[in-house]
Amino acid sequence: MEKKLTSEKYNVILIILFLVIPILTLNLSFYFLTNIKDEYLRDEQEIKAKYEAETLASEANFNNLFFKKFRLFFDAIENNSKNIYINEKSIINHIEQSADTIFKSPFPKYTFYIFKKNSNNSIPELFLTSNSAISGKRSACLAFDYLFSNNINPDEKEIKNESFAKNLLGEFTYTEAIAKDLRGKPINISYRGNSALFIWDYFITKQNVVWGCMVICEELEKHAEFGRLIALNNLKSRGQAIGAFVPLYKEYGEPVYQTPLERSNTFKNWAKTITIQEEKDLEKWLKDSLPQRIPLGKYTGFCHLERGDKYIAVVLVKAINKIVFPKWLIFINILLLLLLVIILFLGIGFNCWPQINLKTRFTLLYILASFLPISIFWVTSHVYLNQFEKNYINKVTSELHTILKDFDSKKAELAKDYKSAFIKAINDKEVIRLILEKGIENKDAVNRVLNIFEGNNNLLVLGIKILDEDGN
Repeated sequence: MEKKLTSEKYNVILIILFLVIPILTLNLSFYFLTNIKDEYLRDEQEIKAKYEAETLASEANFNNLFFKKFRLFFDAIENNSKNIYINEKSIINHIEQSADTIFKSPFPKYTFYIFKKNSNNSIPELFLTSNSAISGKRSACLAFDYLFSNNINPDEKEIKNESFAKNLLGEFTYTEAIAKDLRGKPINISYRGNSALFIWDYFITKQNVVWGCMVICEELEKHAEFGRLIALNNLKSRGQAIGAFVPLYKEYGEPVYQTPLERSNTFKNWAKTITIQEEKDLEKWLKDSLPQRIPLGKYTGFCHLERGDKYIAVVLVKAINKIVFPKWLIFINILLLLLLVIILFLGIGFNCWPQINLKTRFTLLYILASFLPISIFWVTSHVYLNQFEKNYINKVTSELHTILKDFDSKKAELAKDYKSAFIKAINDKEVIRLILEKGIENKDAVNRVLNIFEGNNNLLVLGIKILDEDGN
């Protein structure tokens, strides 16, 4: 009798263990794996969102934006002009469509000129322009001719039509430098008495035909605002996040939102907290730095501030919800717990315990003994592999970010060195004395300026030209 009770006792313990251990193992394994997956998804989202925020901030730089759009437009001109199977009218239609697409709203007011030059000696003809005014078209052709001739023959001293170039680009604009050294680069000019951005370029076909393009972008004082609007439009087209620009100081202006955020009081209230309201708040802001992973309702916010920017770029991505227990696991939990309750109810209430023979008992004990360590081993290995992959990706990403940041800081440092060397050169008493005594064309003044640049971290100088007040 005592033997039978002992056997029944072992059966009960075995049954309970056989049901409880799998339940615990399954649930704990799922909990650990989902936590790892959840953390991995959040880290991956943070990397992508930060990159999106950096892209948004860099795209808001209007000079870079203008350069990229010009290159797209210039490539469209080049591709269409080289197509010998379509007529001139079709080329004009394709270029006009490209201009409408590339420079679409909210891009500011612009004017483009496209020129065609059949030989080196001929005056360029105006192939197409967005300027509807009749006057000034020949002047634009002669201005392009000056820029092209100076660029293709940099050593030739007497180039005609400089007055037309100055008439288009501004009286005090250094047109020779624009022609020789600034081809394909955005330049600040004075267009019709107002500040504007200008860029020009050309290409030569196999038939020795020169195609040139000039684009002038007006409303310079509003370029920063237009840049932010265009950057938000680009973000919207990518469709991965919602964006906004929040002013660093309240004096810099109002926040710029995408449409969904204009109705969000949650975001507007948060934007007020990050904007520096008074000068005394600056120390706290610098100490706390830019917040990341900002919980904003159904979204998570990430920030980025470019060097020298007045606005903080903010990107909002959908918040990652906690992974819930799947239906199949809930079903298994309920089934095993229900089975355990039934067995205990029958055993305690009616003394009706399942009878397990020695062979089955041994099998169950073997399964129990192996199930737990194998499960733990599988979970641990899975965790290790995931963590190793994640750490490796983070390491590579971090190294790339460090390299890019070092490059940016070195570039900024180099620009600062050139600026300080230039200021030092124009204020140098010896340079001033040499110019006053020997004139602007003396080599001693040039050599003195070169020595100043070389003495400042061995800065490289391609050329130095000293001009008088009239630009000569």
